Order: sequence, then structure tokens, then C-alpha cells
Amino acid sequence: MYKTILWLLILPVSLSYAQERAVRLGNDFGVLHFNSLEEQINSNRYKGGSFSGFNPVLYILKDKNSWFVRFESKRQTLERANEQSSSIFAIDMVHYMFDIEYYRKIVHLNQRISFHLGIGQNGHFNSQKLLISQPGFNPSRAIDMAAVNLSINPMFRWDWEKSKLYLRGSLSFFNYGARLNEDTLGDDLKFFTASLDQYLDFQFAASWFLALSKRWDIKPEYRLRYYAFEKAGQVRFLKQSWFLGIYYKI
Repeated sequence: MYKTILWLLILPVSLSYAQERAVRLGNDFGVLHFNSLEEQINSNRYKGGSFSGFNPVLYILKDKNSWFVRFESKRQTLERANEQSSSIFAIDMVHYMFDIEYYRKIVHLNQRISFHLGIGQNGHFNSQKLLISQPGFNPSRAIDMAAVNLSINPMFRWDWEKSKLYLRGSLSFFNYGARLNEDTLGDDLKFFTASLDQYLDFQFAASWFLALSKRWDIKPEYRLRYYAFEKAGQVRFLKQSWFLGIYYKI
């Protein structure tokens, strides 16, 4: 009788502890590299990259359901990447990104590998403006924003004893975004909607979670994002990221 009562008291605590350990809260540290073509400024391509130290994340990694929530911020100087004639030599870029992704397990391919399918909201805000130019060149700036960017997200997961490898892809099928309105002198934005054939947005991520202890994980990660569209000028944007994340399992 006493053993039964003790077991009933311990079981909820044990289950709660196991569930809590699925939640990972922490920050990613790493290098972001950008490659940008923004025709609201000019037709040249610009690139640059450096260290980024504020990229908070929240992960809920369960067997059947997973959540990935990330924020990313970076201010970066982009230098001209090609040799076309241009009065602009450098651009100041401010970049923010916010991703929410949900995944549901579809099938076990074998004992270690499973396939998951999800949906994501991948928002971003990029502001680029003139930093260095030849004398007499009029300053210009550009803004592109994805307020709503819905995507289909396939994912493969490999499970080992103390580690998990996630390979995730993302393809946007609907975008509600904005561009800086060139018809006015202010900073107002002109909003638009776009489908897959008008707005290409693709992402890929390889994330390897390694358990340091019952409460701490680290995660080496590679991420790639490319998007392209044409609204008030052509936009092509490629970002690559190499991160090391440190997470506390709540």
C-alpha cells in the first residue's frame, strides 16, 4: 500500500521532469555572412559578414511534436562585390529575423531516422542605406520586410544516445511584405502580397544537438537562406550562418 502511494506521488514529478527537459532556452553565437542585390539603391551586388552575439532561441523537442522559435539581429557594413561602375562603395544594413516553426512526425524510416513535416512563419526586416559614395551622389536607401511569410517545412531527424541531428528545409508559399515607397519623400512603406511564383524564399538548416549534461546542450549549426522578388526594383538576398548554441533544458 505504502509503495503504491509513493509511486503515485513520484510518477507525476518524474513525468514533469521528463517533459521539462524537452524545452531548450538559450542563445546562438556565430558568424553571419550576407550577399545582397538591392535595385532600390543600385544594380551592384554587396557582401559582408562578421560575428553576431545576440540570437535568442526557444526549442521544444519532443518525439511527435517540435517547435523552433528564433530571433536574429545584426548590423553589418556591406562592401561592393562586383566590378560594375557605381558611385556607391559601401552599404549600411540593419537585419532582423523572427522564425516560428512547428513540426509533426509523419513516419519512422528506421530505428534512428524519422521524417517530420511542418509549417512556419519566417518574418524579416532589412534596411539598407548609403554609407560611402563619390562626392555629389544623392543618398538612397531601401527597405524590404516580410510581415507574414508562410512556409512548408520538411525535416529529417537522426537520434543517437546523447545527440540529435535535425535537417530542416523551408519553402515559402505566401508572403505579405512591404517595400519603401519611392513615390514619396517620407519613410512610408507600400505593402503587397505575393505567392510562390512571385516571391521565392528558401531556407535550409543543419542542427546537431549534443547533450553536455541533464540540463545543458550545445548545438553546432549551419543555416542558409535565399530569397528573391521584384517589387519597386529587384531584390536578391543570400545569408549564410555558422552558429554555436548553448541551451539550458528547463
